[in-house]
Amino acid sequence: MRDLDLKKYEIHDVAGTHFLINVSQPGDVFEKPLEINEFGSFVLKYIKDGKSARETAKILSEEYEAEYEEVLKDVNDFLNVLNEKIV
Repeated sequence: MRDLDLKKYEIHDVAGTHFLINVSQPGDVFEKPLEINEFGSFVLKYIKDGKSARETAKILSEEYEAEYEEVLKDVNDFLNVLNEKIV
């Protein structure tokens, strides 16, 4: 998996729906905002703040009292899917 370049993306919450938006798009052809769920929004906020996938999973597993390994798998699965969608 290549490293995600999330610097040009922002997370926007609109009426309870979360979107990942490319805010550096020039011209009149725009990348469609990507709708993400609440879990994805939390993951991306931590990743954008410089946390690793492992650190993010640790924080989320403690906050939601969930099994660390399961949360880590979910974080990695989310990042892999996101990596495929934002080329």
